[in-house]
Amino acid sequence: MAIDEKCLTETFVEGAYADERFRQAAGVVWQNSRGRIWIIGGYLYKNLIRAMHGNAVPAKDYDFVVEFPRKNIHLPDGWRMKENRFGNFKFWNGKCEIDFIALEKILSITQRNLPPTIENYIGGVNFNVFALAYDLHDERIIDGGGLEALSSKVVRVHNPEMAGIAAGIYGTNVNDMMMLKAEEIGFAFEEV
Repeated sequence: MAIDEKCLTETFVEGAYADERFRQAAGVVWQNSRGRIWIIGGYLYKNLIRAMHGNAVPAKDYDFVVEFPRKNIHLPDGWRMKENRFGNFKFWNGKCEIDFIALEKILSITQRNLPPTIENYIGGVNFNVFALAYDLHDERIIDGGGLEALSSKVVRVHNPEMAGIAAGIYGTNVNDMMMLKAEEIGFAFEEV
């Protein structure tokens, strides 16, 4: 099946900006960063699954990568901040959670001693379904094989080294972690 990236991008943008919580989350991120901002993770790929296959898999939070976080974080009233297990900020207000990830602090970039680019992030994701980002500035999907993964409905290891590191952080093994992700989104998976 041919993947129409323009149509998928338009569908994602239409859905995201109709989502009040997404608009609120994006506003908090814009306020606390400079430079480029990308949305990655579950909110992106789960909405693309809905657009491609019609089945809705709810996303529980928003994962934003920011080129330059501001030194002084300012959150709206009612919002709180803590560090997540990867040393990045998590913002929440009881209704919405945001992972606020500085591009230069992404584990796969620091582990591999690479320049902090979104392409290097995508190259280091553990599974193929994560090999995507949506650039809020250019309003485009950056695809490193994630669209094909979503189209084929098969979860595979994308970067074996980083999949092993992630499994260790979560206290599991790569196959079990991949199986859980595949079950969550209704996909098959390819064992390693």
